[in-house]
Amino acid sequence: MPFKSERQRRWMWANNPEMAEEWEEEEKNESRRMKITKRQLRRIIREAIEDPKGALAAAQEMGYSLNIPITVDSNQIAIDDALAGYPGEFTYDDIAAAVASADVPLYESNGSGMPAGNVIGYIEADIDGDYRYNQQLRVIHNPSTDEITIIVQDAGAVGGMDYHGPGEGRSDYYTHGRPQVLPAGAKGKDLVAAIRNMIKQTADTIRRYGKPTRNFAWGENTWSRGPKGLNAKLANAALQKARAQGVR
Repeated sequence: MPFKSERQRRWMWANNPEMAEEWEEEEKNESRRMKITKRQLRRIIREAIEDPKGALAAAQEMGYSLNIPITVDSNQIAIDDALAGYPGEFTYDDIAAAVASADVPLYESNGSGMPAGNVIGYIEADIDGDYRYNQQLRVIHNPSTDEITIIVQDAGAVGGMDYHGPGEGRSDYYTHGRPQVLPAGAKGKDLVAAIRNMIKQTADTIRRYGKPTRNFAWGENTWSRGPKGLNAKLANAALQKARAQGVR
């Protein structure tokens, strides 16, 4: 069995060197079984999804998450790190294409806490410019039911602010508070009122640092960012586009 501590290792070598030698060998064998290189990891991911150049595999190695939009700061940073870490092997467009071909249902109820549907409104904010401590609010339209969900997620640094080790500099996401659901047929003014209430009650980081009245972005799907501004006119326009797409 492997040693549980360095103290146990020293004691075993001093008192039972034969057993210590057996444990050392077992520990080495276990280490060989568990070891995987970055190149092997990229190959495994390439084989699992349509990623012939290994572009998405490299981005995921740097912390890219398929459970949040490509436009989120943490994903953009992971892409930049992948491009810098593997110069000349692929481009930003290669990574974006691999993300699209992965065909992951980002907003289904799959453990990420996201409901099914398309993101039609979005805002995020960091604490003092530290992207690891990030808060995001999404407005998600379900084309099957016409329901609208407003959900807030927080990100915290993996292992804590001063952590050094695997995953250092990355974030863990979790749903903050209870999502708010508006029924089918909701109007733009109702949606804006619900968003403002959600920000007031739940999204404290966005309220303090995000300037939501000016920076809230509307779009017709997860990847599209349209006009900015938290008002009923823009909300109605986003809802009309989403509903028109839902009946095609």
